[in-house]
Amino acid sequence: MHRLALRLPVVAAVTSALMLCTQGGADDAAPMVHETRKAVTTTGDVADSDAVTNLLPGTTFPKETWDFYSGKRDSQLEGTWRVETGGNDPAPVLVCTGQPYGYIRTRAEFSNFQFGLQWRYPEDDNGNSGILIYTSGDNKIWPTAFQVQLHQPAAGSVFPSGAAKSDNELRNELGDPAKDWNECVVTSINGRISVVINGKKVGEVTGCDPRRGSIALQSEGSEIHFRQIWLRSFDEPRTMGHLQNDRERPFRHFALSPRSESPIDCLVTDRRQAELRELLNVVYGNALATDPRHGNRRHRSGRAVVEQPPHVVPGPVRSAGRRRNRHMVD
Repeated sequence: MHRLALRLPVVAAVTSALMLCTQGGADDAAPMVHETRKAVTTTGDVADSDAVTNLLPGTTFPKETWDFYSGKRDSQLEGTWRVETGGNDPAPVLVCTGQPYGYIRTRAEFSNFQFGLQWRYPEDDNGNSGILIYTSGDNKIWPTAFQVQLHQPAAGSVFPSGAAKSDNELRNELGDPAKDWNECVVTSINGRISVVINGKKVGEVTGCDPRRGSIALQSEGSEIHFRQIWLRSFDEPRTMGHLQNDRERPFRHFALSPRSESPIDCLVTDRRQAELRELLNVVYGNALATDPRHGNRRHRSGRAVVEQPPHVVPGPVRSAGRRRNRHMVD
């Protein structure tokens, strides 16, 4: 078996990342979900890391981040959405009146990310709203997207809308009383959506199509308050260093749940170890980092199995077929 020629700093970075994911048992029990950490707690500062973007950073509506759409012609942003500060809450609160129906959606599109917020319904115990993931195509009621339900008591349920499709849907009954602050954290990796409500993992939706798009917040008939809205994107290409021929390319690491049917590609870099640890702990806990086609066990040599990048950029697209070239990391 050929060995991948890595420089010493790169070997150290990859080995460190792999060690984060190889702890834990090899049984078939559902992966434990760790409590969400500082970036997703109810009291922490969402901007405590340069990896986290605060999507509600000031005292006015951030028009540079969000676009507004309403199902009612000639309606204005200010009539539905506003930012309030002061009172008993030190953090800015995004208030949505719920009328008319519509949403705000991020100007940027994302594929691999964590997105979190807190929400509550101040008056309506049957309040209804949701987070739209992978929002794509034209604006309408409702667009192609995957809705993470914030309607009590089904908060955390996930289902497609418009032309969106997935392998499964997620139905849930979880959430604190509507007037209390609740917390939702959504993790998206290559078309797999994982949802955590109030620190408890709800489940996953897989095989999502589309798997890239804007993130939107719904106005759906009830006044709803949002705060601590943050995003951690994993889409930006990051290199681990120079490989052969002094060309840079990302390196893929298999971070797998014991019940996963296919690898989940995650860029591992020497600059984002803390983010990787956070992502794996929130979504999978002490998941075993091996290819499930090897029976969820480490290689007999005791070294973790990693996959060669599909191709060098610039370079030819990898050849068709299912065979993959694996290399061992000492």
